Amino acid sequence: KEMLFICENGTIVFEKGTCIYVNEIERSKLYQVLDIVRNIEGVYPIFCGVNSAYIEDDHPLLVKNAGMYYHRLKRVAYLEEVIGVDRICKVALYDTIGAAQNAYLKCKKLSGFFSIVTSGKEWVDIANPLVSKGKVVHYLKERYGLSPQDCYAFGDYHNDIEMLQEVYHSVAVANAHEDVAAVCRFHTLSNEEEGVMHYLKQAFHLKM
Repeated sequence: KEMLFICENGTIVFEKGTCIYVNEIERSKLYQVLDIVRNIEGVYPIFCGVNSAYIEDDHPLLVKNAGMYYHRLKRVAYLEEVIGVDRICKVALYDTIGAAQNAYLKCKKLSGFFSIVTSGKEWVDIANPLVSKGKVVHYLKERYGLSPQDCYAFGDYHNDIEMLQEVYHSVAVANAHEDVAAVCRFHTLSNEEEGVMHYLKQAFHLKM
């Protein structure tokens, strides 16, 4: 309750337990997304809302991986059930074939209406146009009077690039995508080696 959280690629922001910003996807557009992604082999959609994340399939890999990222995860018969019930701000696609060569390419037809970005080897994120973590970081810098030198950001995949470009202390973990590593000034250990904590301990001389 003492922290500020930028969630779902900058579409939701919580400050001290209160939701202060929501960038909701228009309801009619959610149906459009479902019409396309349900016809892509190996792809499973997740609706990401303010109150919870939602899945409609019980594929074990989907359940396992979605459970890693969403503390609140509900399974429903059809995702259409939650349209208008929760404010859906992002559609995450879990791709068992490979996001870059499968879901991302087949969803590019939506790029005129959505922001579409890979967020991992198996993940594609769909949100409103111009949405990014970087946009919200820029807003928060202005809100709190922070300079780029005041801010640290850590990233590993394409959905982190705009955020990393907003700060001076841009840090790529060792297992980051090469595009992410290229825009960062600094580097640290991999995710599996707790690279973020390692870097923060060194930067702030913390003993934990």
